[in-house]
Amino acid sequence: MNPKIITLWQPWASLVAYGFKQYETRSWATNYRGPLLIHAAKRPFVHPTSGKVLCRDSDRAWLDALDLAYEGGIIDDQMRLPDQTRVPFSHELPLGAVVAICNLRQCERMRLGVGGYVAPIHEIQIDRVSELERAVGNWTSDRYAWRLSKVQRLAMPITWKGAQGLRNAPPELLSLVKVAYKGRVA
Repeated sequence: MNPKIITLWQPWASLVAYGFKQYETRSWATNYRGPLLIHAAKRPFVHPTSGKVLCRDSDRAWLDALDLAYEGGIIDDQMRLPDQTRVPFSHELPLGAVVAICNLRQCERMRLGVGGYVAPIHEIQIDRVSELERAVGNWTSDRYAWRLSKVQRLAMPITWKGAQGLRNAPPELLSLVKVAYKGRVA
């Protein structure tokens, strides 16, 4: 099976690579399951009116540090994962590069849970997803949540040209990923 690649805006690509984002949310479904390369777009997502580099607008107090880290596109603060791995912010985020490899495990339609509603197989109940996950994705009913697993961040991002959509990873990129992956996955 030929691995696929998808380009995500920063900071979402790094949020996947560092394990903060376990679902990629899309308006469309895919039947593909298997290895997926996460490519960071050439430029970060900049809010059209505020000019801020954002994950998502949020007033949740516990997300303030994450919001501040991306505010304005520059930051001196750090955020650490439980294992004390430093998460780079804004000016350090890799752009135009493959940042991680993972497994696209499932594609589930999003449903808003009401009352005793329990989502059937291949559907995910929005209100049962973590607050952080909802803050870093577009969790609107009838969209799709691509469940990612076995995420491995590349210690050295691989510069590569991106494109829209889910596409086959070219053989020359796969060769570079194999070299980077052997012993150098963070």
